[in-house]
Amino acid sequence: MSILNEIFEKALHSRIFINRELLLPDYVPDELPHRDKQIVQLGKILAPSLAGYRPSNVFIYGLTGTGKTAVTKYVLRKLIEKAKGKVISAYINCRNSDTNYRVLADLIFSLGKSVPFTGLSTAEVFSRFKNYLDSKRKIMIV
Repeated sequence: MSILNEIFEKALHSRIFINRELLLPDYVPDELPHRDKQIVQLGKILAPSLAGYRPSNVFIYGLTGTGKTAVTKYVLRKLIEKAKGKVISAYINCRNSDTNYRVLADLIFSLGKSVPFTGLSTAEVFSRFKNYLDSKRKIMIV
C-alpha cells in the first residue's frame, strides 16, 4: 500500500499542469484565434434570436478537430451572456444520444425536466418538449 500512498501524494503535490481543465475536450477558451470569420458568420445567423426572432437553421460540418464545436460553443456562450435570459441553449452529442427519443429527452433534461427512459412515444416526448419550451417563452438554440 505504500506505493499507492506514494502515487496519491505525488498527485496531490504535483504541479505539471497549472490548470488541468484546459485539457478537457469540452473546454472552450475565452478567445479563439484564427476563427474570426466563422465566429462572425455564426453570430450573424444567430443574432436575430436576441430580438425574439427564430434564427435560421445552421448546419455545421467539417473535418474532425477543425474547431466546429469550439466556435459554436464560443458563439453560444457570448450570445447567452448578451441575451440576459431570453435565449437558452443545449448541446447534444448525437453520438451519445443516437435516437430521436433520446435527443428529445436530453433537451427536456436541459430545461430542468425529465421524461422516462422508455415508455412514451416520440411524438409525446416532442409534445412535452414543445409545450414546456413554449411556456418558458424563450428561444432555444440546440
